[in-house]
Amino acid sequence: MTSFVTAIESPYELASTTDSQPVPCEYQGHEFWNRESHLCLSLHVIFLKYAATHRRISGYGLRQAIILFFDFAVEHNARHPEQLQLHKLTDITAEIFNNFQTWLLNKNERKNNAVKLKGAIAQISKKTDVIPNISLPGISAPIKKKTEPLIGQTYTDLVGALSAHVDTMYDKLKFRKKVMEAEPYTMEEVLEKYAAEYTRSNIFEWAQNRIDNKQKVHSQNTEYKLKHSTDPELLALLDYPDFYQRFKQIYNDRPDCYRFEKPGDPFLLSLWYWDPDEARAIKTLLVNGYPMDVAFETLGTTNSSKPLISKKDCKTIVQLMLFRWNRLGDAKLIKYPVKPWDDLLGLYFPTMVDMSCIIMFIMLQSNWNKETVLAVDEDNFEHPLTGAMSEAQIIIQSEKNRSQGTNKPYYAPKAIVAVSSKTDRYSSYNLIQLADQLAEPLKGYAFDVIPFGQENLVYNPLFLCLRYYGSWASKGGRHTSATNRKAFLRGVKDFLTAYPVYENGARLTTAKHITKRLRPTWMLVQRDKHGSGLGLLSMLMSHVGSIVTDVHYDSSGAAVQDRYNRLRSELEAIMDLLRRREYKGLLGKREERQVELPLKIFHIPGMEKPLWGCSNQLKPTWYGARTYIKQGERCYSIKNCLFCEQCNLYEDSLPYLIQRRIHVVELIEDQPDNESDYSSSLESELSILDSILDNWEDPDALKEAVRYQRRNDSLLPHDLDFLQLILEEEDMK
Repeated sequence: MTSFVTAIESPYELASTTDSQPVPCEYQGHEFWNRESHLCLSLHVIFLKYAATHRRISGYGLRQAIILFFDFAVEHNARHPEQLQLHKLTDITAEIFNNFQTWLLNKNERKNNAVKLKGAIAQISKKTDVIPNISLPGISAPIKKKTEPLIGQTYTDLVGALSAHVDTMYDKLKFRKKVMEAEPYTMEEVLEKYAAEYTRSNIFEWAQNRIDNKQKVHSQNTEYKLKHSTDPELLALLDYPDFYQRFKQIYNDRPDCYRFEKPGDPFLLSLWYWDPDEARAIKTLLVNGYPMDVAFETLGTTNSSKPLISKKDCKTIVQLMLFRWNRLGDAKLIKYPVKPWDDLLGLYFPTMVDMSCIIMFIMLQSNWNKETVLAVDEDNFEHPLTGAMSEAQIIIQSEKNRSQGTNKPYYAPKAIVAVSSKTDRYSSYNLIQLADQLAEPLKGYAFDVIPFGQENLVYNPLFLCLRYYGSWASKGGRHTSATNRKAFLRGVKDFLTAYPVYENGARLTTAKHITKRLRPTWMLVQRDKHGSGLGLLSMLMSHVGSIVTDVHYDSSGAAVQDRYNRLRSELEAIMDLLRRREYKGLLGKREERQVELPLKIFHIPGMEKPLWGCSNQLKPTWYGARTYIKQGERCYSIKNCLFCEQCNLYEDSLPYLIQRRIHVVELIEDQPDNESDYSSSLESELSILDSILDNWEDPDALKEAVRYQRRNDSLLPHDLDFLQLILEEEDMK
């Protein structure tokens, strides 16, 4: 058995994962990384503990999120003073985390990185007291693509395709019986009939046959046969230029033993004319240990078709068959075409298409997801309560091992059951037994290759299948299991190639077009055709509640409309109770509707450029606004705009900001020493102005604003209260 060696050499620490593939802590090579930093060590602990309970693919995702957060932290700390920099995990406030999300969008990075980081912090903080439980804001989820069930002709075509292929698998079991009764081919039998040697007797018989039938014996044909002759005397004729005349002389002087009463053409039936019986061909391979009992190393050499150039290279019957099926010259010359080698083996052995078909059909009938189907135990899939049901029905069981819900262990097996039929040949119960019988020839053989990262993955022997012949020696080995994700995906793809299924005129071609839609399809069938209620469906699907069943497993337009109809029905029932004064319960306090105003752009009369904008004049946030602005009134306090969250600054605002800074500096210099409160307000305003102007991203716009301010020295009055009166009167007009 060959296995890829795990790369464990890394300059960084290795975090263990559940699939035994360690993930290097590559963020330790980041410029932000510091072993003495509380923030770095906290995120390192979170990563180690998170990876220990997840697969390495999840570990890679969290590692990338940490690296991106380190990039953000470097830029954040470079822009802020020491007291506002990120040094501890608790420094990650809601505002900082929102800035991180914005930073991700600006860098064209996925928002899922923020989701990953937040989830890991929340999860690990519950497991250990070392990590504090910090409160981070919610992250708006992207609009997910609707999971539409398969309906109408698409559903009918898919069921028909699955049923048709299941029929071929039952035929495969019957074919195996024919193989067991068949006689294998032998090398001598095939060569004697379809590859006659160029002996003296055969060459003379060929020549006599052509002469008796008044056909010419050309020198070219004669030369070819003499060249391959096993008779030394005939072979030596080629040493003479007049070999053809010498051959005619020997032929005419031949003894009676080479004179035939009814001559024929011994060379007429070449390998091109060999029409092999498929049952005998498979039996020949099996008795010679091909493909599973031959050494893996020989699959690229002695048991490969590549080195077979002519039939002389074939030393065994298996090599002769490989040559006949794979290397026999121009297809136009072949009298009896044969199936591709993979199709020949697929007549007896289970294929990836077979097992993918069985898995999809079980999913469609039982409402199980793929993980649950792959976890079926071939020796223990009948539920103990089966005897309590009718003889025609049976309860089958499996388990779901991962991700059971919020605040529950990630790995916690959960029993999943389904009702099936014993009499229906297409039922889940019979499909499991069919898979078991199909996989029988491959059981007991070690895998030639274990894919990287799957050393500890349990390959369910129930779904063993043969891989494609062309990649046996180069990668993957001879057989695998549908537990291998690539094998399942390839099987579904080839299944849809063989059985066309269309939806709205477009052909379904890959697993992503089908597998996630099988459970919603099952639920739709149960609800519409069998009248099953939501509670029963939730129980059959092993969900924690009906909301999970209702919302997360069918987001089609029809399902959403059905929810609206049910909501309307409930609301109408409540309204009827209210009208009859029979409603019993608590009514929530009606929230007053908040008036939302459009964006207000302040413009000083006579000025070319607008001042700045206000997002909502009814919701000022500057300190003291509740005292000075009555509820429901608009705010015009221009002097407090820079202290308010509703203030919107634009490039046209720059000249006014520069002018205001000049005025603030003058006011600070001219103020009396005892004006402490007024001084504090001006200094705060000066600090805000400096921060805005120093961090303005467009230096050219800033230079142009300075020139504009110099040309228009009286942009603003020293006392901004005058502007408040002007703007209030302007709006009143």
